[in-house]
Amino acid sequence: GHQVVYCDGLAGRMLDPSSFAYQITFSAPPKTVPGMEAPSTSKGEKFDENGNYVIKYCPELGKLPKKYIHKPWDAPADVLRGAEIILGKNYPYPIVDLRRSRFEALEKYNLVKAS
Repeated sequence: GHQVVYCDGLAGRMLDPSSFAYQITFSAPPKTVPGMEAPSTSKGEKFDENGNYVIKYCPELGKLPKKYIHKPWDAPADVLRGAEIILGKNYPYPIVDLRRSRFEALEKYNLVKAS
């Protein structure tokens, strides 16, 4: 599958080919069956821990503490206010709840495996 990225920094901008390698690398599940892990932000946190890549393409996240660069929706309200981010207005809510989707995928996989 592919990952859709929504942020003002990408709107209407041609990206250089190296940026697509990041999307492919970081959107691919870290393991295949039987671990069956869903795509997550963990690879971005591991390989872009300072958020330099994220900030390059999503400059609106630049005022967030590093801890929340990869998951701005987890930041407390006062941190979001300080970074001038309003979820749902100038930065979107997550499209997929990664914890829930992983749980559901594992449930389905286990049903198929058991049959």
